[in-house]
Amino acid sequence: MEFWKVVFWVLLFLLFYTYLGYGLLIWLLNKLLRGKKNEKTGEEF
Repeated sequence: MEFWKVVFWVLLFLLFYTYLGYGLLIWLLNKLLRGKKNEKTGEEF
């Protein structure tokens, strides 16, 4: 029974990360990089 509990929580975590984790990661990177300027073109990205 303990094996199935571990499998359940691991799969639940993977499902959560697949649907929300990528979006949260991109959002966080966007927040961190906002306002920085590209040195080659001088444009913000």
